[in-house]
Amino acid sequence: MKMTISEAIDYLEAKGFMVKGYDFPEGESSAGEPACAKQYRVLQGDYDTGMLVSSQLIEVATRMKAH
Repeated sequence: MKMTISEAIDYLEAKGFMVKGYDFPEGESSAGEPACAKQYRVLQGDYDTGMLVSSQLIEVATRMKAH
């Protein structure tokens, strides 16, 4: 089953990474979920993914979870 953006962020943060979102849309999304950013960065020490879109962030978390 594919991870949601919230699950991917939670997984990465549990592994000690800092996930920063950039460029949030105005207002809230439906179903009470927090609004998703348009771009993210995953940081830990000197590690920096650079800017990622949500699908790329999910892919990073999925690959890490598989190993």
